[in-house]
Amino acid sequence: MLEELVNKVFSNFEENVFNMQCLSERSILAPLLKNVAFTNHMFKNMMPVPATNFYSVNTAVSDEDSMHYPTEFLNSIELAGLPLHILTLKVGMRKIIRRNLNPPQIINGTRCTIIKVLRNVLEVNASSGLYKHENHLIPRIILQPADTQLRFPFTGKHFLVRPCFAITINKAKGQSLAEVGLDLRTLVFTHGMLYQMSHCPELATNSRFTF
Repeated sequence: MLEELVNKVFSNFEENVFNMQCLSERSILAPLLKNVAFTNHMFKNMMPVPATNFYSVNTAVSDEDSMHYPTEFLNSIELAGLPLHILTLKVGMRKIIRRNLNPPQIINGTRCTIIKVLRNVLEVNASSGLYKHENHLIPRIILQPADTQLRFPFTGKHFLVRPCFAITINKAKGQSLAEVGLDLRTLVFTHGMLYQMSHCPELATNSRFTF
């Protein structure tokens, strides 16, 4: 079912992987992050280009905490809103920006395509927003999680991007997409998300939906 949906929304994907205009306004929407992550992983494996792994640099703020919490432990922490320790990137990947990095050009929710992958900088082409079709540089950013459940503060240096071949229905709010596929393997009715999506002006007016 999912493969059929992907083929309908992203027809001839491998042939069009570098066709930014063709792919930039298409997405699969799903209610849960786990569904989105699975679909984006599928797209990553479908891309016939080399992959580069990037590793976050995580450090305890105080010297005392660094003695009790080694780097290996910090790398294993998974928090909402914090990128994973390992980020796999490929040229041609579609990403969505996770923070306001350079307003108004690059803001939270800007969709983009990776043009070039460097050690500490990504060159991307924006596919949404006021500066659509322009190239921008995305640096690694140092974050300090605000999760109050942690007993100690630490910082992590990350590229603040997330794959967006598939995105959550919540994240689709404010996005303008021409071709949308709905992954309904997990029912959305109990979450109230289908109602929310149908009342999103950008999607309801301009999108073609595929189930």
